[in-house]
Amino acid sequence: MVKFGYNWDTGSIGFDFAVKAMNDSGGDTHLMMVGGLGEGDLITIRRVLEAVPKAKIIVRVYDRREGNWRDYPNASYYEQQWVTARQKLGGLISRVVFDDPVNEPSLGHDSVDTAKAYVTRSIALVQAATRAGVKLAVGAFSVGTPHESLITSVYAPLWKAVHDNKQAISLHLYGTIPFEAGELVSIEAALDPVVARNTMKLGRWPINHQGWLIGRSFRIIEHFRVSGFSTPEIYVTEAVFDNILNQTNSHIKEQ
Repeated sequence: MVKFGYNWDTGSIGFDFAVKAMNDSGGDTHLMMVGGLGEGDLITIRRVLEAVPKAKIIVRVYDRREGNWRDYPNASYYEQQWVTARQKLGGLISRVVFDDPVNEPSLGHDSVDTAKAYVTRSIALVQAATRAGVKLAVGAFSVGTPHESLITSVYAPLWKAVHDNKQAISLHLYGTIPFEAGELVSIEAALDPVVARNTMKLGRWPINHQGWLIGRSFRIIEHFRVSGFSTPEIYVTEAVFDNILNQTNSHIKEQ
């Protein structure tokens, strides 16, 4: 069973409010975005782990280079950061999952050369996390990446590395019921079950995006199955109501 958690930007929502919401939700995994992995950040991460004792915490580090994955430091840089984090957090590290350093990498759609380079980079990160003794959710893939035509071919070495090293995968899934609420109909439709049911219509949904909005997780899981691997550990690190750009609708996030 999946229990939904919160995606928390520590720079915009206060500690006490966020911690209460996480505990009240009953969610078994939450994400917190921090500004780095310095001493102050690690103190904050420790406070959250201690204040939310029944959940895993996914740690995302914000970076202004977001998406431009070629511009980020190499794997050894992150390995040292993760080693320090493990030393500082001690046994609490067992409940920490580090999100991919690059959020929503720009991968050139179905470019094989780009994908190959990204896979090489990602395998190095997976191996670095394993040496550091931490859990990494590699990818932080945005909607449409990795491209479906490459999932079982170019990305196959990455999935094997994830399996062999007992690491995880990070995906963003914005396939919201009903009818891509917030895109094809008002986001308000998702707040009231009666309205939501009335919004849904009999018949096929329009496949405007050819299935890639929410199908990647199933394709990856199926690849693991046919490859003889155990079921992958997948974290949906962005989804549903996170995709609200109009601040006048901020009450929807609260609900």
